[in-house]
Amino acid sequence: MINALNFFELRCRRMTMGNNNQNMLHRSSVFVPFESLTQQIIESVVSVATTFRKPGFNYGERTLLIFLLQIKKKLKKIEKQIQENSTGIDQQVIQHVQNVQQWLVDINRQPLNWAELEKKYKLKLYWNVNQIENLCPESSGKIPYDPSDEDAVENLRQFPVSERNHNGRITYVTNGIEKAVFDVPENAQIILLNFANEQSPGGGYLRHARAQEEVLLYNSDGYRALLDLKYGRMNGGYAIPEFGLAYVRNIRIFKSSSSNEYRKADTLVSACYCMAGHELYQNPRNKDDWEKKNLAKFRAFIAAAVANTIGDGKNTYLLLGPIGTGAFGNDVKRIGEVFRKALNSPMMGSKELIRYSFEHIWFVSIDQWKNEEFKKIFDKDEFGNN
Repeated sequence: MINALNFFELRCRRMTMGNNNQNMLHRSSVFVPFESLTQQIIESVVSVATTFRKPGFNYGERTLLIFLLQIKKKLKKIEKQIQENSTGIDQQVIQHVQNVQQWLVDINRQPLNWAELEKKYKLKLYWNVNQIENLCPESSGKIPYDPSDEDAVENLRQFPVSERNHNGRITYVTNGIEKAVFDVPENAQIILLNFANEQSPGGGYLRHARAQEEVLLYNSDGYRALLDLKYGRMNGGYAIPEFGLAYVRNIRIFKSSSSNEYRKADTLVSACYCMAGHELYQNPRNKDDWEKKNLAKFRAFIAAAVANTIGDGKNTYLLLGPIGTGAFGNDVKRIGEVFRKALNSPMMGSKELIRYSFEHIWFVSIDQWKNEEFKKIFDKDEFGNN
């Protein structure tokens, strides 16, 4: 079993609305010289793609992982041709296929765990909360979904949202998100909200800006994920859906630039309206429109977190925060009220409020006064908060 893969998973989900599922878009245009592959080449690629190391600046490990997955894709295609017409295939090709199959083993000479490898490179994009709720339909009818959502669908079947009943306890943490993750128990899953720019990967990352998204990316390998989304799935463009998000699994957040200590975290890449100017989407017309649209956004990224928990959410920490209340100029109290409405409503077939799908919910901010405002808002509820 390959259990040392530390490549983040960027989930980029497309709506399929009534159409048959299509295979995921090709992950790379790399050419695989299958007939020229040797045991030496295979061992070289496998040794890098399946071994943990702190990533270099060029992320060469991910490049070799992509190449390895493309080899598997090519192998399956040839195997299918052999099954359909073995007499029409050159015997040397058949023998070479058998050789490649034997070479594709890990350092312990065990067969590669392809399911685990594939899971490490999924790109999905959620357009709205409806797409996510359709992963667990109330009726017996099956609504089409992206094939890369198989893991989420399976987990929702095994751990139905209707049966999740945790404390939903809210804690307020005054710290940077890049530091707060190290306060989470090591064996827990972390899902955190990235206050993203909707039309530029990393916002002001390349300009050395210091907003939440940029600081998170400076201290992690997450920028690579956003570039994969831009160039691998959006043809060089970039747009986070107005009422949705991108989901990135297993980025590594490092404690310091000189340390090998890190925490894995999944990120909800979602954007808020910029009330101080104009971004990609038109700003809400009035307060009611603002609340309606933001509630749709917030419900989507909370639903995405529910769908992508490991297990039933008991050991998942959901880290949220005052998104859009800095340079984007959104009112802290109003953002807090939208969070309260989103968390304190049923969703995805839950019998209780959706917050009970999690044991731990943290609001993380470097500004103590923002946490205090959020606490006042959630103290209106009869729930235990810290």
